[in-house]
Amino acid sequence: MSYVGFTKDVIVQVKNKSDRPVLLVSGLEIENALGWSGNFLKLLHDKKQALLVNREVLLDETPKHQSHIKKVKPGDLPSSKTEFLYPDGHRSSWFTSGGGFGMFTFVPEMPDIDWASAGGSGVSVDIAVSVDGQNGLLDVIRQMAEMGWVNTNGSWSIQQAHANWHGFGTQSLCEALQSWATRYEGMETHHSEEMCYFNEIDDGYYTLTASISADKNRSIWHAELSFQLVGIPLDLNPLRELCERLGIHERIHFRPRIDKSVTRGHPKRDTKLRSVVPVAFVVASPDSEILVDSEWVVGIVVKNPFRLGHGSKRNTMPEWIPHILSDTEFLVCSLRSWHAVDSHKSGYDLWMIESSWTSDALIARAVTDWRSDDGGEEMVLQPYGDVALETDDNGVTRVTPINGKKD
Repeated sequence: MSYVGFTKDVIVQVKNKSDRPVLLVSGLEIENALGWSGNFLKLLHDKKQALLVNREVLLDETPKHQSHIKKVKPGDLPSSKTEFLYPDGHRSSWFTSGGGFGMFTFVPEMPDIDWASAGGSGVSVDIAVSVDGQNGLLDVIRQMAEMGWVNTNGSWSIQQAHANWHGFGTQSLCEALQSWATRYEGMETHHSEEMCYFNEIDDGYYTLTASISADKNRSIWHAELSFQLVGIPLDLNPLRELCERLGIHERIHFRPRIDKSVTRGHPKRDTKLRSVVPVAFVVASPDSEILVDSEWVVGIVVKNPFRLGHGSKRNTMPEWIPHILSDTEFLVCSLRSWHAVDSHKSGYDLWMIESSWTSDALIARAVTDWRSDDGGEEMVLQPYGDVALETDDNGVTRVTPINGKKD
């Protein structure tokens, strides 16, 4: 440790003898690391990993505190062309429902990394991301967007002890995270919340998960990127550049998956679980000259027929349903056959549920379809079953039971 600094010769010698690591620490780094928001052990860990992996000497790098990171605005991130359309005609890019903890999110399409002509299994790459606070987490997403790792088709979920929030696109995710105080109004909360973001990429998909403190500090206790790829890419430069840009110096490994990527299951045709009633529609405006940017219903939101507890008569779930979905109040479903927004159908059926695990999160896709033998009857937009919609002053829509009834 030195307050006056180190000569270039010393730094070169440390690099050349990286197999016997010597960690150089400046007085400024000591002061910052031992301060109120510093982390001395992490400082030493980052220095050692940078030396062993990249033969790089980290020196005089002042830790980035949340207050020093430029606040990311929703407009800085890609928006989604997908929205929720409610019975009263209101639209929003995310909604609130009952639920509990569990790292998962609903996805519009299920990527299958095993769908390849070659034998073998896909691989996983897990990267722990070091960020300081919510602004730092959003800055990671912004940087990934600049590098092409984020597109408009992403989806996300946030879990609290008694509520879940679901949405599309990073712009709405930013809005939801930054409006945490509004989301918590009138709600019993745990000391933290969990976030899961999904995005599909050319070689597979990834999830970004994080545990965030449920207070004004918005501290990040853990954040991780988990990539699920068809195989080990021949060109590793994109991953290497991502690690360098995010300041990740640890050794990164590809690990083969031992289980098949996607699990699928479906209810029997004669079961009551097959028939579902939408409480909202998922509407998208595809970028297509053929579709002339017309709006289409590409999915529906339905009450979760597999939910356990909360007055439900169900005691167990079918084996083909991931148990992590047992507490969520609603399912965000994809439609096998799209239909125009003004072409309402008489009924919808649940066809199957697809799911896939990353190292620490689940992505799920419930698939539904409208009945082709509807006899021309139209399904009128209205609150279905025992649920109603409430929209607050900030435009956030909550789907809630009527008269306090719950499934």
